[in-house]
Amino acid sequence: ARRVETALQSFLSCYALRPLCEQAARVFREIAGHDRVMVYQFAEGGHGEVFAEDRRPDREPLLGYHYPACDIPQIARRL
Repeated sequence: ARRVETALQSFLSCYALRPLCEQAARVFREIAGHDRVMVYQFAEGGHGEVFAEDRRPDREPLLGYHYPACDIPQIARRL
């Protein structure tokens, strides 16, 4: 419960969408233990961009990468 409360407090201190997404990626990666967490921003046509990420230092950054709609499953876009 303490981790969740700390995470929520950190989200409330974010002043814009990008810092909020960056913080969400950090928190989720810390809790889940993944090597990388990415937050996508989707356009009307279904293509997406890596809008925020948190990764281990030895992983190549993917921030700003664009993916065509055919590379992103419908279920992922709905989430």
